[in-house]
Amino acid sequence: MVSVQLDEVSQLITQKLGTMARTVGPFAPVRKAVSALLPYAVRQERHGRYATLGALLDTIRTLDGSIWNRVVPVLFDETSHLTTVLVSPYVEWHNPSLPDRGDLVTQWAAAASAVPYTEEIGRSVVDVLLNISTWYFLLSHIPVGIWGFLEKRPHLPPKCYGRSMGGEESVIRYVRALGDIKILKSYLLLVWSEWDAPWPNAFSETRALIREDFGGADMRGHREDLIKHLDHVLAQLGRGLEYLQQQKPRLSHYLFQEANEEYRKIREVLLEVDRGTVGTQIRTSPGTIILLVF
Repeated sequence: MVSVQLDEVSQLITQKLGTMARTVGPFAPVRKAVSALLPYAVRQERHGRYATLGALLDTIRTLDGSIWNRVVPVLFDETSHLTTVLVSPYVEWHNPSLPDRGDLVTQWAAAASAVPYTEEIGRSVVDVLLNISTWYFLLSHIPVGIWGFLEKRPHLPPKCYGRSMGGEESVIRYVRALGDIKILKSYLLLVWSEWDAPWPNAFSETRALIREDFGGADMRGHREDLIKHLDHVLAQLGRGLEYLQQQKPRLSHYLFQEANEEYRKIREVLLEVDRGTVGTQIRTSPGTIILLVF
């Protein structure tokens, strides 16, 4: 009975905090109240009661990043793997004031590996993975096996920090270096999106990987998948900026134009490679090469 009453009180407090955060902003009283209620919410979550923590996290997401830098270590240390995974996209991984980022990445990776897969879990893991991979000093803390989440290809929302950052040249090079063509293709299918334009400095690397990694008649199926995906992206872009801004209001005219131009260039490279498969060698097994002549 007491527990039920506490739940009701905590929900009322959380609702009030959410209203305050939206109306008066992330001032000290709101941050202090959130910090005070958090330990109770964490204890409830550990006993399978997520409502209070979920509502509190909704409030925290509206606040400035500084409070996340304080509460995330507590969450990672004391909550379940599920909560760790779900809150991770809201962590300011780029912020140097966040303590022990390498350890937090290790904790996140352990949690991601432990929870059963769902679309929501996959979306969260891929978002965080692409985000932290842009920081070279965190890459060593990411187990190679986590990259397998890319093959699930979860649907990423229009506003996805990981996707917008994850198309960077250094990330492309790292994913290529993994040496897994399925992961590489999945990576491209995830970061090529109507919601984000390709990074300008990444085009030469993208062109190189298309020619070197997806060249040859034996890669035709993969190329077809990539071309089909680009056709979809370009079709969405063809619906116009105003249409896309209904789901991503801050999408700028400049990025919209860049996306149109860059994705058309990438598609043309794929088509050029596809047309150049005449006389291509197929390596069927080590030491065995077949020369195709069309």
